[in-house]
Amino acid sequence: MPAPTQQGKVCIVCGKDCSQIDRIKDAEGRYTCKPCHDKAAGKPKAEPSIDALYDRPASRPCPQCDKPVPPDAEVCVACGYNLRSGKPVKTKLGKHDPSRAAVLEASSKHRAKPKLWVISGCAAGLLASAGWAALTYSGGDGLAYLGIAVGLLTGIGVAAIAREHCGPKAAGVAAGLAFLWCVLGKGAAAGALVLGHGPARPAPVAVNESLAQIILATNVAKTMTESGKTLYWPAGYTPQTAKQQDHFPPEVWQEAARQWEANGPSWRAEYARAQQETLQFEADEKFAADRQDAFLSQFAWLDLAWGGAGIVLAALAGAGVHKLAKREA
Repeated sequence: MPAPTQQGKVCIVCGKDCSQIDRIKDAEGRYTCKPCHDKAAGKPKAEPSIDALYDRPASRPCPQCDKPVPPDAEVCVACGYNLRSGKPVKTKLGKHDPSRAAVLEASSKHRAKPKLWVISGCAAGLLASAGWAALTYSGGDGLAYLGIAVGLLTGIGVAAIAREHCGPKAAGVAAGLAFLWCVLGKGAAAGALVLGHGPARPAPVAVNESLAQIILATNVAKTMTESGKTLYWPAGYTPQTAKQQDHFPPEVWQEAARQWEANGPSWRAEYARAQQETLQFEADEKFAADRQDAFLSQFAWLDLAWGGAGIVLAALAGAGVHKLAKREA
């Protein structure tokens, strides 16, 4: 017959009877079965967290009203004291307004987002660049010094949103945007100058039968020269300057006239149309090349100086230098 179970020998970990198995008894008379004891002994101790090593207060007292405020708060909602600037927030009547202070704190956190700085800086840079292009188009002058204005206004656009958050981060955003809009503004101004005051588009080319016959004679002269025949041009005329019959060598004009008469009217009309398309294409290509040259000629080393000055001013505005100057004054 098995021995009776001893009462009270219950494992404090698993709650099972351990009177018939190996067990551990602590100083207070409590039992732990050997499996639970071994399991607990083999478990590694958890390392303390970094936060547990520091005594971080849940709040800090307001310097003005001594009410608790969160550690990251910028305005005390109880009295309106600005913890960043050290000045109380007041209404127009000069009284503290806690609700107004809460609104300002929420607004300040909203203005701390760099995305808003970028949007505001781009809006200011776009307006400044558009103004630069408009003045260039109407005045007929490159106005390269307006690169300073574009950079400065871009920086002001960033600072207008950042406000109390102006600093190195806002300065970097302002400088980057200023560089972008100085380049785009200069390109827009150069394009506006070329469009308004650059090379004019030539009139459409029209080739009648008389001009088509001159072109045919020029081509005949080219063919004869390529075949090795020596041509004697009238004094002062060349294949490029010949514009009528007596400007060509007699044998050239005779061959051109023979070919012109030998082909029917439909061929002559088609030949004139083909020459008109060729001359129009050449005229359009020259016009495009002239405009491209005029556009590239607007860029000079001086633009780097004006644009660089604008970028520096933008960075200073984003850093909040204007607020420091105001405080010192």
